[in-house]
Amino acid sequence: NTGPKLSAAQTEAMSSMLSVGVLFDFDGTLGDTEAPAMDVAFWELAPFMPSLERLATDPAGLDAARDAFVVENAGKAFEFMLEKVDAERAASGGLLPIEQAWARDLAACALTASPLAAAVDTQRAKLGLKTLADIFSASAAEPTLLAQQKADTNARLAIAATPTPNTPAALEALVKASVPFVIATTSGKPRVPICVDACGFRAHFPSDDANIHSGESDFDPPRFKPA
Repeated sequence: NTGPKLSAAQTEAMSSMLSVGVLFDFDGTLGDTEAPAMDVAFWELAPFMPSLERLATDPAGLDAARDAFVVENAGKAFEFMLEKVDAERAASGGLLPIEQAWARDLAACALTASPLAAAVDTQRAKLGLKTLADIFSASAAEPTLLAQQKADTNARLAIAATPTPNTPAALEALVKASVPFVIATTSGKPRVPICVDACGFRAHFPSDDANIHSGESDFDPPRFKPA
């Protein structure tokens, strides 16, 4: 007894059920991107942190403050970090919210001068970023700090994103096994394609549309939670 025969449709459905594919997150999975992105986030907010003024001429103290900031905020959205610093500013004598201070400096074509701002620019240069003094004087600053953070993060990741350990070999093994795979992440574009290029993954993800899927960029409104 060979059992009932399957129709063509049933055979096709069974075949599709047995097929295998892989959906990869990107940040921290395929690419080591969190540390460079957090460095940018800290130095983006640092000029506006009242608690750092006393450390302006203390590089070791600023590095320790950055390390503590990264531990406290890793994995959180930049908007959340910005709100926390705004609360610190409000508690320190009614300082302007960050975005209002940014707009003021943008209108003046100059970041408010301070020892802390100079120390931040030293660190920005070390990260391969244009200094705030340069971008303000050239009227090249983004209209908001949030937009500047996104642009600076992309610039940093273009030179600092690296593959996570064993990832290139794992992707090659999937190719040899004829297992299809794509990126499915909440991170936005062009950030993820920039990281794909920096990590040397472009041969595996040739199309930003077909091979890289972003919850932030591919939906209106953006979707950040799994389906």
